[in-house]
Amino acid sequence: MGNPMAGDHFQYEDAPVSQTLKDNISLLKQLYFLHADDLNIQSLDFNCALAYLKELIDPAIINENVLPAIARQAEGVRDTQKPLMLEGIRYADSMRDISLSILNGDIAFFVEGQSRCQLIPSSKVSKRSLNEPSGEPTLRGSKVGFVEDISTNIALIRQRLKTPRLKLRKIEIGTLTRTSVAFLYIESVADASLVETGWMRLQSLNAIALQAEQQLFEAIQKHDHKYSLFPLLDVTERPDRIVGNLLKGHIAILVDGTPFAIIGPVQLLTLIQSPEDYHFSPYLGSFIRLLRLLAIFISLLLPSLYIALTSFHQEMLPTKLALSIQQGRVSVPFPSIMEAVFMEGAFEILREAGLRLPKMLSSTTSIVGGLIIGEAVVKAGIISPQMVIVVAITALSSFIIPSYNLSVALRLFRFMFIILTGFFGAFGLMWGIMMLSMHLVGLRSLGEPYLDPIAPIRKNGFYDTIIRAPFSWLLSLAKKNS
Repeated sequence: MGNPMAGDHFQYEDAPVSQTLKDNISLLKQLYFLHADDLNIQSLDFNCALAYLKELIDPAIINENVLPAIARQAEGVRDTQKPLMLEGIRYADSMRDISLSILNGDIAFFVEGQSRCQLIPSSKVSKRSLNEPSGEPTLRGSKVGFVEDISTNIALIRQRLKTPRLKLRKIEIGTLTRTSVAFLYIESVADASLVETGWMRLQSLNAIALQAEQQLFEAIQKHDHKYSLFPLLDVTERPDRIVGNLLKGHIAILVDGTPFAIIGPVQLLTLIQSPEDYHFSPYLGSFIRLLRLLAIFISLLLPSLYIALTSFHQEMLPTKLALSIQQGRVSVPFPSIMEAVFMEGAFEILREAGLRLPKMLSSTTSIVGGLIIGEAVVKAGIISPQMVIVVAITALSSFIIPSYNLSVALRLFRFMFIILTGFFGAFGLMWGIMMLSMHLVGLRSLGEPYLDPIAPIRKNGFYDTIIRAPFSWLLSLAKKNS
């Protein structure tokens, strides 16, 4: 099976549009639609013909708009050489361009004696209605999410940014899929070098097929760091998040066929932000962001810290707490590292099972499975009650993090820290923290520091990262920076 992101060396044959109607139909069939039984050639009495794919066009447009327009022109002026009086008509003199337009749902109109073809838009691709994004629910704020149609998604952004400074560049990626990709930024707000970097990386992609935004995500991210587990770009299905990031000078990339959009550059601290932070008071918004930051440390370090304290450094615990922990571990035959790996692994299985089950069963199965497994392993003396509590707190903390990609990265690093701590105690934990810190300092997102505004330190950057400053402060900073 071929790599969809590898280059395609097959070149489509091309030929100019002939003035002979019969030759054009023959070229279209032989070069591009051989053995394509859904290609329909509709010959008309006026020395002309329509060519289209039956499953992609709306028959009502042909019957109510196209055929009456052809008949009016032929009967009125007796000249089908003139363009049809229909909205959105384009012209093509290349058979390759005509075939690609037909594959996009257009109708090709050939006329005897005319060396160019008229292309009539007639797509009937079904569109999903606008709903609240299921992966990013919020208590307050917009309840509208992206859909799979790129035109609808662009319109959702245009409705919120009614300015000519919002720029949009389009490109098609994938020699087989011809997937439309939109590149958006706000002129004079986004840095020119950032825009050029993002657009150059997008243009450099050479793919056979583009089916999901994750392919673009990985292809763009590899220029900064190919093997990092941390997300160097962000993905969202919320138009309000796209608009908020565009206003901050970031870029956005939309892919046709997926309800997710890519945001870049991102920093580690921006991944703990949520659109609803701006719908609460600055005090509550700042408190929630600090809570999420605390949740990152708990999700990453709590099991390892528990292993270090109970297996290597019991003297650091208060006497009563140490005795309580040891009493709970009296009947447990395994060391703390095996307890942690077993419980974390079981919870990951439950988490994935909950994602794959139908919605009506997922929550019930996850809760019942967690309760049954937790109570059973404690009663059986396999796991200590304290370890169940630690894993439960860790899991709840991971759910607080808004970015799913960041949550996954932390889950993987959590297992690494558990292994290091299980073998080397607190020294292994500190060594892991130092290695992780060095890795984060060296990361870049579209050339921008990943730990900004911490490394390098930028005082004004803290006002809308760790805390949510009042809007008056944010507006004054924006004016100062502009």
